[in-house]
Amino acid sequence: MVDKVADARLAFDPGPSWVPLSRAPFFFGWQGGAHLSDVSRSVIERQISQAIKAADGPPSPYSTSAPPPEVEWRLEIEDRTISVFNAKLQFYLRPYYGEVGIFPTRRGGPAYVGTPEEFLNKEFLNKETGNDVPWNDVSEEWQHGVEWHWRRGKLILNSLASTFSSNIQLGRAHIMARHEILGPFERVHYDQWQYLTLDDPPPLPPDGSGVWFDPRLRADWWTDRNPLSTATGPSGERLYSIYVAPGESTPLESSASIEEKCLRLLQKIGRDFPEHCPMTVDQLRAKVKNEIPELTKTAFNACLFRFRGQAKRTDWIRRGRPEKPSKKTVSKNKI
Repeated sequence: MVDKVADARLAFDPGPSWVPLSRAPFFFGWQGGAHLSDVSRSVIERQISQAIKAADGPPSPYSTSAPPPEVEWRLEIEDRTISVFNAKLQFYLRPYYGEVGIFPTRRGGPAYVGTPEEFLNKEFLNKETGNDVPWNDVSEEWQHGVEWHWRRGKLILNSLASTFSSNIQLGRAHIMARHEILGPFERVHYDQWQYLTLDDPPPLPPDGSGVWFDPRLRADWWTDRNPLSTATGPSGERLYSIYVAPGESTPLESSASIEEKCLRLLQKIGRDFPEHCPMTVDQLRAKVKNEIPELTKTAFNACLFRFRGQAKRTDWIRRGRPEKPSKKTVSKNKI
């Protein structure tokens, strides 16, 4: 299990499962919001399969080779690498390095390695266009295979980015940053993040240059991008060393099923007491939570709001002490 920081206010060192923001979608971009180390293989397979199946658009007008009659692909997850194989090529994700690439499964094919941003900003054009892009020297033999991986690779990366944004918004992952270079980490909430702008990261010095005992990050052989991000606010606020940490991960569909159980239970109580609920809101919440221990107060209030709207009875339940029948009313009914 990864460490949890859902209730942490301050931290002086990044946790063992914290990830630099530039690599965070690889780790927190999966449905359900769990850290990659806790994500099941079935979740990864389902999300990647959905992205691959969505790539049904027409082929590139620059592709001169005919596609094969049937497209078969396979997924492998091993050695911290997620790979999709097809047409003697593989598209792979290496989360711990922030790296994506297309490589041949045998010698002699085209190869590309880079960051997700670089991959997403490239276009598939063959050598006849004269553009300086990764695919400009792809021979006709490999054009269809490269295009197949390029299209689906972009959709996979976009799926991770979109799900990552949702997980941040839902609190399943937390943005953590230093407000001062030598200050502690603090959580940056989703609404606060909307006012901040990411700065362009300075390039890293190449490995082997500079002062040899200076313990700063060095560029990888395939990129000089600095994985540590900074951001600036509208009034000059600064954030340094932006990371993403685990929040409150929720199993797939569990929160929806919990609320549905709550709503069904409220509907049953409403049928038993159609005119007026004999309990206060707090008593009703306690009764429902006894049946559904994992139900949160926020989820209960949302379900109660939905139920009252469906029943069109805003006065069905009251707050405070339950109403007691008056003695006068009781004696009158006995006559």
